[in-house]
Amino acid sequence: MKLEKRLTNLLLFALALFCIASCKKTPDHIPFPENETDFPQPVSKPLKFSDVKKIIWTKDVKQFKPEFKPFDFNRLPEKIYDSSGFIPFARKPDSVKFDFDKLPDTAFDYNKLPSIPLKFETSLLETPQLIRSGPPRLIDGNTNLIFQLGESQGLESQYINSIFEDKTGFLWIATDKGLYRYDGTDLLLYAHLKADFLIFNMIEDSHGQIWIGSRDFQEGGNMNNLSIINPQAGIIKRLANSKGFGNVGEVSMLLDNTGKIWVKDDSGVNIIDENSGIIVNARDTRGWVMSVF
Repeated sequence: MKLEKRLTNLLLFALALFCIASCKKTPDHIPFPENETDFPQPVSKPLKFSDVKKIIWTKDVKQFKPEFKPFDFNRLPEKIYDSSGFIPFARKPDSVKFDFDKLPDTAFDYNKLPSIPLKFETSLLETPQLIRSGPPRLIDGNTNLIFQLGESQGLESQYINSIFEDKTGFLWIATDKGLYRYDGTDLLLYAHLKADFLIFNMIEDSHGQIWIGSRDFQEGGNMNNLSIINPQAGIIKRLANSKGFGNVGEVSMLLDNTGKIWVKDDSGVNIIDENSGIIVNARDTRGWVMSVF
């Protein structure tokens, strides 16, 4: 019994020594052969291109005739395509005829619109200054036949804000320095403009008067104004009612077929009827008046 116990203890001791010895076998202690001979070793060789060979095409095919077949685009298979998600629609979309003339409309009664009396401040027009400018000259070094009319010919300007051609062919030029009329040879300077006064646009009415939409950046704080030049009578009229116009954005104008002047600013539209001596207020919060410009 004692002998058997001693053998058991001896066996356990030997097993413990074996485990301790095994734990010390790290990768650093694993022996590897210095020169491996069991497997073939890779061999490095320099890259070498083969000799150039010329391609020789065969001459078996002497004549080739293409085959033509009719192609019907309408017979190609089709399916509904949705570009937003690449998912086909469940069915083809329905086509509905659209008639613009049958859309619901609201009756517009011009005579029922509110109006105020038209008042002008009239003064004599200063005698315009004649400037012998000559015709436009070809730009130096330009080969595209582009001509210019500039400061060297008497047109003082850094910026041209508006250009308008009247019914007689005269060209009205509004710059940041003045208002000019050009006949192709000479300039007429109608007004020197101060730095804080800008002309945005011009139109001509049925009486040959030039309507000028401008803004005075000093008077009342960025105030839009309307002036009318009558070259034949030698007078200039300023619309006294223009103080009721908006102070933001440019003034836009057009002449309708009845001779009325439609004036739009940021606050809406006014219709100036000089023959009747009234200004009709056509402002509408829904914005329909904006579509006429």
